[in-house]
Amino acid sequence: MEGTVTEPVAEPVPVAEEEEEEDEEEDDEDEGDLAGRFLRLEREQEALLRALPPFGDPVSHVYRPLDYAWEPHCDFVRRYCRTPKRVLFLGMNPGPFGMAQTGVRHREGETEARTGLGQCVCPPWSHRGGNCGARFWGLVRTLCPDPHLFFRHCFVYNHCPLLFLAASGRNLTPTDLPPAARDPLLGVCDGGLARAVGLLGVGLVVGVGRFAERRGGLR
Repeated sequence: MEGTVTEPVAEPVPVAEEEEEEDEEEDDEDEGDLAGRFLRLEREQEALLRALPPFGDPVSHVYRPLDYAWEPHCDFVRRYCRTPKRVLFLGMNPGPFGMAQTGVRHREGETEARTGLGQCVCPPWSHRGGNCGARFWGLVRTLCPDPHLFFRHCFVYNHCPLLFLAASGRNLTPTDLPPAARDPLLGVCDGGLARAVGLLGVGLVVGVGRFAERRGGLR
């Protein structure tokens, strides 16, 4: 049976406070600003992904960073996605040592400290490592040392926001899924990408890897 990873259960919150927090979150995302609309788009895509049937073998667990790491993800979007973007850097899906730990696409703990992207928030069950984010942000830092200048014209996005693991703990990509599970997943993610491109006014999609290059053209 597949497992779905969510954040640990928090201490009970008084109903009045809980309702107040929910109202504040809704207000933040209903202001009509670009970041708020982008976050609503992501929430709608996540709902569609949850409606998909179980992925089946070889998938054992599905990590949903936009669930348990929603707060740091929102902070990142609200800081760097306030204006339309000319270029969208597109990845495949979260890596076990990147977005799965931080809630931010292509983000890696050590590199973020050097690029000025802010603090990393890692779930207690995880550990840092890997170098995919380090390579990506290392290139960005070389080309554009000021992250604020980079995000003035560019943004980063994953075609699929889910991380898949086999029972052994091996990382699985969407291409490792059987066609019956992969095709509906890609359909939802293609739609989410098209909406994100339209919302942000993107003129150029740069695929980080062959999969992203193909899906960036929606082929």
